[in-house]
Amino acid sequence: MAFKYEINPHHESGRDTLCQALREIWREADALKDEAASERIKALSAKSFDFAKRIVAKAQEHKAARGITGPLIQDGHPDADD
Repeated sequence: MAFKYEINPHHESGRDTLCQALREIWREADALKDEAASERIKALSAKSFDFAKRIVAKAQEHKAARGITGPLIQDGHPDADD
């Protein structure tokens, strides 16, 4: 399946984001011994990455149209331990 946004699992954004978590999931799947499970998890990660990037692009469109400045949400999870 072709996606508008392709995942690069080896990219490190240095930010705690959904896309970075999906890259990490891909890398974990790569280490699995079960090839079928690994490929299924990577396919779901790629699909989710594409969807997340589309959501971000649409949110940025709406933000610009409304003249909003600053981030829509902060990086990271609000309940993060670190």
